[in-house]
Amino acid sequence: RDCSWYHTCNTSNLLKDYPGYISGAVITAGKKASAALLKGDKERVMQRVVLFMHMEKTGGTFVRNLFSPRVWNRTGFCSKAAEQLLDVKQALLDGQRQIFVEHHCFLNWNLPRLLINMVSDLNERGLRVRYRSFTLLRSPATLSYSQYNYWQHSRFLPLDLYTQLASEMLLFRDPMKLIHRDQYGNIRGRVKNLNQTGGIFLNLRLSPLPNRSVLCNTDKWKRTCALIVERFDQLGGKGSAKHRRRRLQRGNSEIRELSVHEESAEILVRHAERVQHTIWQRGCESLLAEAAERLSTLSHVFFLEASMF
Repeated sequence: RDCSWYHTCNTSNLLKDYPGYISGAVITAGKKASAALLKGDKERVMQRVVLFMHMEKTGGTFVRNLFSPRVWNRTGFCSKAAEQLLDVKQALLDGQRQIFVEHHCFLNWNLPRLLINMVSDLNERGLRVRYRSFTLLRSPATLSYSQYNYWQHSRFLPLDLYTQLASEMLLFRDPMKLIHRDQYGNIRGRVKNLNQTGGIFLNLRLSPLPNRSVLCNTDKWKRTCALIVERFDQLGGKGSAKHRRRRLQRGNSEIRELSVHEESAEILVRHAERVQHTIWQRGCESLLAEAAERLSTLSHVFFLEASMF
């Protein structure tokens, strides 16, 4: 099954003003986990823990504002899973009534199970803790469009090119975050991924490419690279001779010079090629199974049909 159907999506026809609403729960916790969470001393005050797995551009800031700090004891949303576990446990032992855990940066899908185990253990020891967890999902097309509008550096590319290069951002990191301006105003690409900030649903590891030749020289990517370089030349520095690098062309021993913007285009299309290669290697059924396995650790999943976030 072809996973990349939305590469050809006509983004100009996407809904851009629909206010949208959040649907109800579609996945419920298993009976075994629910029963374990209900155990405990009925004389004790009920404490509540809510976990929100916050993925990028799914209305997460809106959700954060719903859980007011005047009512909820909130953990740091950029804390790592181990730190949040310790914070939640300490808050429960201190008698905090309502705890909101927003897990966003360094998204770790082991956290829902770790919290279930910890809450179950505390209930066995006499606390009365009710635990719920949820996330928000939206369609890949509107997610990509929202990401394009939100991050300024993604505006370096026209929307159609961005959609072609970044439409799998539910599975992998947004490649536009590989782009930055240098001190001369040139738009440069980082060869290595940035540190994990923000939340990507699967955040899969990209497979290496079997062919190490320069992709911008191939018929498949030549036109795309030319469009990227043209756009970068319009928005960035001039890429003068002193800003050029000598680089070994990867298919043979020929030495050639690439401008800064040509190098950046090569980094972007190489990322896109690795995404496609990884999807072909993994297969759609494997990706769907992994996605379902992660969502099954949550008590609720909501669907966001809006372009306002």
